[in-house]
Amino acid sequence: VTVVGVLSAPMGYPLWGDMWRPISAIVDTDPALASRNHHSDSRVIVRLRDGVTPAAAMAELGTIQRRLARTYAEHGGDWTSTDFKPLSWEFIGESAPILTTLVGAAALVLLVACVNVAALLLLRAFAREREFAIRAALGASAARVARLAGLESAVLGVVATAFAMLITWAGLTVIRHAAPETVPRTAELSFDWRVAALVAALGTISTSVSMSASFVRAARGSSIESLRAGWQPTSGGHAGNRWRSALAAMQLAIALTLVAGAGLLIESFRRLSDVDLGFVPEHLASFVISPPTPKYASPEQAAALYARLQEAAASVSGVEGVAITNHGPLGGAGIATKFLVPGRTPAPDGSDAAFYKTVSASYLSVLKSRLVKGRWFTDADIREAGTGVVVNEQLAKRAWPNEDPIGRPITIFRSSQARPGFGDPLPSVVIGVIANIRNWSIADDVGEEVYVPYTREVWPGVGLLIRTRGDPMRLERAIRRALLDIEPALPVLGSARWHTFEPIDANIARQLAPRRTVLRLVTAFAVAALALAAIGVYGVIAFGVAQRRREFGIRMAIGATSRDVVRLVLWQSATLAAVGVMAGTAGGLAMARALRASLDSVLYRTSPFGAGPFAAAAALLGVIALTAAWI
Repeated sequence: VTVVGVLSAPMGYPLWGDMWRPISAIVDTDPALASRNHHSDSRVIVRLRDGVTPAAAMAELGTIQRRLARTYAEHGGDWTSTDFKPLSWEFIGESAPILTTLVGAAALVLLVACVNVAALLLLRAFAREREFAIRAALGASAARVARLAGLESAVLGVVATAFAMLITWAGLTVIRHAAPETVPRTAELSFDWRVAALVAALGTISTSVSMSASFVRAARGSSIESLRAGWQPTSGGHAGNRWRSALAAMQLAIALTLVAGAGLLIESFRRLSDVDLGFVPEHLASFVISPPTPKYASPEQAAALYARLQEAAASVSGVEGVAITNHGPLGGAGIATKFLVPGRTPAPDGSDAAFYKTVSASYLSVLKSRLVKGRWFTDADIREAGTGVVVNEQLAKRAWPNEDPIGRPITIFRSSQARPGFGDPLPSVVIGVIANIRNWSIADDVGEEVYVPYTREVWPGVGLLIRTRGDPMRLERAIRRALLDIEPALPVLGSARWHTFEPIDANIARQLAPRRTVLRLVTAFAVAALALAAIGVYGVIAFGVAQRRREFGIRMAIGATSRDVVRLVLWQSATLAAVGVMAGTAGGLAMARALRASLDSVLYRTSPFGAGPFAAAAALLGVIALTAAWI
């Protein structure tokens, strides 16, 4: 082939592609395209005309697909539906709920900050009422006094926005280097005029929200009572007390929502980290094998190569065992086969399917998985490519509920799309049941699986699962050299997006990375919200105490003790905390209900309505509110 062009990174589609060729150049030589019996992993990209909705386009494509299924029933009678998604889903995909969660958490922190600053500005406005009254007595209009208060708040907003610009610029730099690779297109993040405009807009909105209460207070003018109060600051009366209490309770409510959210994420992450994988991932690595063509185009040539590569990798010092499989555990890949069980009516929705796994005899011991009943494959089974198959517990329960599956017949179908005979039936007999293994990802539910000897249907490319006695990365070079000694043309390095050699632990860490990032950020947001709420409660209580010094003096003069006064202040703080907790709990539950679809994809087997996180958050906020009042 000849290179005729280079695409920029954002233009590449699919994202895992490194090289593109016109389909016309391979349509006559690729077996997956030369026969209708082969159904390749193909995708069609369409741009809809103006006025055509995605639903209408999907309906029309479905009609076409069903017509093709009827016309070519022998080769594709079961291929009756199409999947139609926006191209943006390919770039964002499962990261969308994560990004939505982070944006929501950041917005809540911004709201807490706005309410906090609004409360502090309102307290400052109450403290300056005598000043405003004097200005009014000297001839200043209410509008002029309000304009003065607004100008001071605007200066504060401009300075805050400038700092926000610097923090955003530094934050984007950190995100580019620290974000997990599973979050798409983070390398393209940059501080440009659009980001600056967004920060400026948020700064303007935040300033407007924060100054609204103090601006309204100044615009209302000042009464003669402000002058009669002397140098003692006024409190704004009962209305002022209600405003201050409402703002403080609002901060506590929003903080509770964030703290409860962080608690839910912590519980979700704990459950996901403790999930039973069905095998031992420590000291286990996968090595992707892609035999060069056409040298190993035939199944016999490829099977012989796999056996030699397995033996070579096993001979490396420090290697405990090597297994062959078409799709390794937690690899995010797999292909399904229909299954038929005599005497059992197939599911009408076509859901009788199982992941098709080709394996070697050493697969069970290398993964350190568990055989539930029956037996596993022997070397003789692999050499003879016999009819015995092993199923997992999930398939056994579905196909033979409350029955012993050992010795039962089952028909599966050839599933390698790049080999002749794709879709041909394979009459088999169940010889064993293996424990459920998470072969797709950590978070996905276990599906039905059927295991067959890799020699019975030789895959055009496989993976070596290598169990080592120590860190697998220390043996990477030695294993590569051993494999290259068998076949020098074997691609063993791969590109940046293809990890030919990777420890399973690293794969698990990569899958957990987005959730760990969300957990850390939301926890940081929750801590920030707690700090702001504590400052807000402290400011309100401190201001209230300052206004009531004369009252407290009178109370103590007629017999009240200092403990009585402290109890009174703490009671006010407890009331604020109770109102904030009730409002935050109600708001958090309402938000969880509204965003349940997104939360379910972020939380692993954790209900967003769980009482534990909300109760813990309420207790924590109560302690913080009382501590702030005590100080």
